[in-house]
Amino acid sequence: MSKLWGRSEYWGVGSEYDPDWVLTDSQKNLRADLIELCRLKIRPHAIHCDKTYTFPRESLNAMAELGLLGIIIPKELGGLEENHVCCAMIVETLARYGCPSTAMVFTMHLGAVSTLLFRYHNNPKARDLLSRVNKERLVGTLSYSDPATGGHFWFPLSSKVKCIDEKTIQLLKYGSWATSSGFADWYTIQTISPNFGGDYSNLSCFLVFKVRLILPFSIRRYSGMTVILD
Repeated sequence: MSKLWGRSEYWGVGSEYDPDWVLTDSQKNLRADLIELCRLKIRPHAIHCDKTYTFPRESLNAMAELGLLGIIIPKELGGLEENHVCCAMIVETLARYGCPSTAMVFTMHLGAVSTLLFRYHNNPKARDLLSRVNKERLVGTLSYSDPATGGHFWFPLSSKVKCIDEKTIQLLKYGSWATSSGFADWYTIQTISPNFGGDYSNLSCFLVFKVRLILPFSIRRYSGMTVILD
C-alpha cells in the first residue's frame, strides 16, 4: 500500500511494515495526524536542532497540540488514556517520520509520567502535575542511572538522601546519563530511601521540579539529547 507525504508518495518504508492489526481506528487516525505534524513542523525543526544542538522544545510543544504529552494520562486528568501499544506506535512514528532525538526525549517523558501513574491515586501533588502536563506543555524525564553501576539503576551507589525534618528531604543524586537534563520541567529521580539501612530493595522515587533542581556539573548537548558528566 502506498503512503502519502503531503500530496506526494512517501519515499521511505511503506505501509507493509505498519502493524495495523493491533491498532484501533482512533489510534490509526492519531498516527496519521502525527505523520502530518512531522511533515509540517517536527521534521523541519529537527534539521535546525541538529545544526545548532538545540533541545527540541518546539517539537514537543507541537506534540501537545495532539494531546500526546498526556497520551497515557487518564481522561479524568485531561489525558488521552491510551495503552502501551499506542505509545510504542507514537514513538516509532515520531522517530521514523519526524526526529529520532525528539522520540528519545518523548520516551523518557513517558517513563517519567509512568512513575507518577503508579502513585497518583492518593497523591494530590502527582494528580495536580498530571492534570497540567499536556495543557501547560510540561516535559518530564527520568534520572535513574548511576555512574558507579551504569545501567544497573537498582543499585544507586552514588546517591544520598536524608530527612532534615518532617517536611524537608535533602537529596543528592549523581546520574551518569539523563535525557533532557537542564531542559525538562520536572524529574522523577530514584535514589536510596531515607531509611535505607543497606537494603537495596528499599528505594524511593522523588518528584523534583526544575525550579528546585541544582545542576553542579557540566552539560554537553547532542542533537536534542543531553549528557551529564561528573
